[in-house]
Amino acid sequence: MKNIKSLQKNSDADLLHHVIDYCEQDIFATLMDGTLVFANRLFRKHHALGETQSLEGINICQLEPRPETEKHWRMMMQKLEEADGKQAKFSLSHPLPDSPHILAYEGYIFKVTADDGVETGNCTLCRLADGADS
Repeated sequence: MKNIKSLQKNSDADLLHHVIDYCEQDIFATLMDGTLVFANRLFRKHHALGETQSLEGINICQLEPRPETEKHWRMMMQKLEEADGKQAKFSLSHPLPDSPHILAYEGYIFKVTADDGVETGNCTLCRLADGADS
């Protein structure tokens, strides 16, 4: 007999993953150096990453079109440190040249730590400034 609590946890995790994946905002998670570890469907679409493509070895600063340059990424990490690692707000004007209707990304970056307190990376939530998507 299966443990009902573990089934509920799996169901909750699946629901949460589904909500994040189908969210109308770009959501991605990285290691502190910018290496991608998660990208939802909209982020993958905006950055020409296949839905099933492995993210292994892909750094946010290397994506085309380049929404993040290494300099901008370092500035975001600095803002996060200055905010005591809780969260930092950012914006990027015209981040996707192939999508001119996207005037800007506005978002928050959050530092993520494991249960044991070890810093594992960060999660970023972006929204499209004009709310349009093509």
